[in-house]
Amino acid sequence: MEPLGDKRFRFGEFELDCARRSLTREGNAIDLKAKSFDLLSILVANRGKVLTKNELLDLVWPDQFVEENNLTVQISALRRALGDSTANPRFIATIPGKGYTFLADVIEIGIPEIVIERKEVTRIVRHEETVEEIVEDEDPNVLGVRSALPAAPIEASLGWGYRWGPIAAIATAVLLITSIGAMLVAERFGWISSGEQQEFRLQRLTTFSDVGVVTITPDGKLAVFSRLEPGGESLWLRDIETGGQQMIRQPDDINFIGLAVSPDGRYIYATTFAENRVNPRLIRLPLLGGAEEEIGNIATGGAVSFSPTGDRIAFTESRSSLRQTHLYVSSPDGSDKRLVSAGNDGERSFPNFSVNPVAFSPDGNTIAAAVVEKRERAESFIVIIDPVNGSERRLPGGGWDMIDHVTWLDNGTVAFVAYTLEPYAGQIWSISTATGRTARLTNDLSSYSWLAAGGGKVVSVQRNPISEIAVAGFEANADRLAPRQLLKETGYIDTVAYTSDGRIIYSSSSSGKREIWRMDRDGSERKQLTAGANLAFGISVSPRDGSIVFGASEQGRYRLRVTDADGKNMRNLTEADDELFPRFSPDGEHVYFQNGLNDRVLKAMRFSFAGRTTTELYPGYAKFPIVSPDGETVAFYFMDAAADGLWKIGLVPSGGGELERKIEFPRSVESRRMAWHPKGNFIGQLFSDGSRIGLLLLPVDGGPAKEVLGLGTGTGTWFDWSPGGDELLISTTQNTSDIVVLSPGK
Repeated sequence: MEPLGDKRFRFGEFELDCARRSLTREGNAIDLKAKSFDLLSILVANRGKVLTKNELLDLVWPDQFVEENNLTVQISALRRALGDSTANPRFIATIPGKGYTFLADVIEIGIPEIVIERKEVTRIVRHEETVEEIVEDEDPNVLGVRSALPAAPIEASLGWGYRWGPIAAIATAVLLITSIGAMLVAERFGWISSGEQQEFRLQRLTTFSDVGVVTITPDGKLAVFSRLEPGGESLWLRDIETGGQQMIRQPDDINFIGLAVSPDGRYIYATTFAENRVNPRLIRLPLLGGAEEEIGNIATGGAVSFSPTGDRIAFTESRSSLRQTHLYVSSPDGSDKRLVSAGNDGERSFPNFSVNPVAFSPDGNTIAAAVVEKRERAESFIVIIDPVNGSERRLPGGGWDMIDHVTWLDNGTVAFVAYTLEPYAGQIWSISTATGRTARLTNDLSSYSWLAAGGGKVVSVQRNPISEIAVAGFEANADRLAPRQLLKETGYIDTVAYTSDGRIIYSSSSSGKREIWRMDRDGSERKQLTAGANLAFGISVSPRDGSIVFGASEQGRYRLRVTDADGKNMRNLTEADDELFPRFSPDGEHVYFQNGLNDRVLKAMRFSFAGRTTTELYPGYAKFPIVSPDGETVAFYFMDAAADGLWKIGLVPSGGGELERKIEFPRSVESRRMAWHPKGNFIGQLFSDGSRIGLLLLPVDGGPAKEVLGLGTGTGTWFDWSPGGDELLISTTQNTSDIVVLSPGK
């Protein structure tokens, strides 16, 4: 059978997308198991043709021995999903004694494909003259792009955007933006010369709403990007001018956290991460897809950057055991690895996860790097580093809370994504390496992440969240829950919690800043409790007096703060830095929390109100501690380097000590978000399969885990159980994220 690839089909009120492995009815997603989807795809692709049972068994279960009953079960599941009947079928008909056929009329929805011309560039250099000779060749992976089908229009309307982490981008509907005024110093790009004011276009390249990471080929013709799909993340190419596209890597249970294209345009270097693995992997694959190889000796958590000649790459790595982050240069195969610069924990660091924080200059003589330093406050800025001797020069300006995406516009201009706390949203800036003059290139209500330049264009991912709070009746033996929406708003709700009397505390940016709010159990009587809380990481409510402890940002530092139940009398709980994700003990006498952020060695800690003392609970790496309902045990995340190197949950006595037990994850989890059920017999852990949100129930006695589905779509950001454990409260975020292209002109 012909491979279905990225084909899309429409029949009746249904649309079948083979690339995304999705079936929708009038735009609403229909849940199908993997084999049901495969079977439907085969029937639709062969509409009008009778397929025997043996043919279908061979196509759906290749190289496997399965009973005919499996096929019957899947056909029945498809009929239920399509609302079809055996007696009067619209879609799937049984042909007695033969097999099955698909009856409905099918329209194949075409998507322009990308065809790479067979061209090779030979560069001949004599003295100061450069001659380029185009030679026809049989290598399909080199240069030159054209579309095999008529060009698809590139829409100029902008979508919503968001940035991972706690984001408070307050957005109104931005339906059409065609140009934004900006100042640029970029003679090579022709955007601005001699400080003149000039406009540039900001165009929306995709309308998927599920883009993860993006980069651009050196000639500026192709965008390389990942998509967050139900089966995991996939990798795609898209022709920027025509809209032609093709999938080059099928969805997989990994996250792409960095992309770069080699200067010759032949290879993609992708940094990937599996949530339960300790270290990310750097892989190399051909531009058009194919056999891939892992690059050894490199454990970067972000994108690599190529020198213009392609013989060196620059990247950052975290060295948690040394409490340092490092900037390295090596050969593209990972050999000849050399330390260029190091940052010490608590003083200075390089961003190192889901970022592109370093970039070789176009002449290859320097590296631009994002750096954060902590003095009176944490502050991010750009440094220019010599890759040979490590000498560096800080560029003027700064004052940003974080910079994590860096690229060069020309040999004298660096562009980057910078964030401020209020609101916490990324905007694109540029800075001249000669004068230090900065210019803000985007100035809207969206947030931007990822940044790459090539061929006079810049690509970025524009993001924004819409969040919900929902509640569902909970029974541990249920397979699915049915949440009821309490609140929906633009922005990012990252924490929810029950009070002892059953009311709900949550974070919200609806006032323009991230504050603590309260509402009744049915979603009514919403009230803002705090003003100027600078909410950052986590909220917990005291079971004794209703006081609220939370993680807050304070002049670049992260501290635990506490307020009365009504939001008044706000003060610091401790005076230490980098304390976050607090959880009250059941008796309200202690607060358990995480010490450390970013590249620090994270610690599980306990603050005691009696004596106002702080105690370390475990001598090793420990993240996000929570205490059991009886107050006897603390659970936290840790990397089990002594065994298999996987993320696990460790259990220690609440007063501190060595590990008593370990809990393993039966599947990859999306984020470190867990809560102890009030009955104390299991821990809940959020997960997502790319779109649907579920909950893992992990027995603390080591019994088999259970999956509970039906918690919504998008990303689960936080959850809590009611005091009696009969209700589940959850906050979720639907993220639309698409590629935009910045290019000169009105």
